[in-house]
Amino acid sequence: MPAIIDLSYNIDPAMPVYPGSDEPTIEIVSSIEQDGYKETRISVWSHIGTHIESQSHIIKEGKTLDQFNIDQFIGSAIVISCNNLQYIEADLLPESLNKQKCPDFILFYTGWDKYWGTKRYFDNYPVLTLGVSKLLSSLPLKGIGIDTISVDPIDSKEYPVHKILLNNDKVIIENLCNLDKLPRSEFSFSCVPLKISNSEASPVRAYAII
Repeated sequence: MPAIIDLSYNIDPAMPVYPGSDEPTIEIVSSIEQDGYKETRISVWSHIGTHIESQSHIIKEGKTLDQFNIDQFIGSAIVISCNNLQYIEADLLPESLNKQKCPDFILFYTGWDKYWGTKRYFDNYPVLTLGVSKLLSSLPLKGIGIDTISVDPIDSKEYPVHKILLNNDKVIIENLCNLDKLPRSEFSFSCVPLKISNSEASPVRAYAII
């Protein structure tokens, strides 16, 4: 039997959120005791927790998540270890990676998920350089994932890495976790978003099948 590795955080009112965002609210509006069934009202920002982003997050008139076919969010993947590095450079990519030999997704393991739930998570986390971003954008990838809050620095105003990747029809998955549990060989990966009209982002239940 294949192993399935959960790469997502729980959505919880006490979870960390991007500075300026609101925490999620989860309210029980009907209970089994009073109504015979349980129903919950959930209010979250679209970039909450483990989430996926499309062009329209940064680019006016850009492609929204619901405009992609569902196969955009499922495919082969590799994980690249860049633990203890501040900047993710192009030389970390395998030399064999090219337009003819390329997985659907590349996930960057920085080890930053160990700071989840602390202020440190938002401070000086590893980011992609413009050089590696341009190289990734030239490959036939479906998306790029990372175990940090963003592919750009927290104080970025122009979001250059987002723009390079999203402009080239890649999706971005942020706030992944458990990437240290993945093999160094290729595996299957899924990051299917909710099917929300005109969505620039959505929470996902990302996972790997080994």
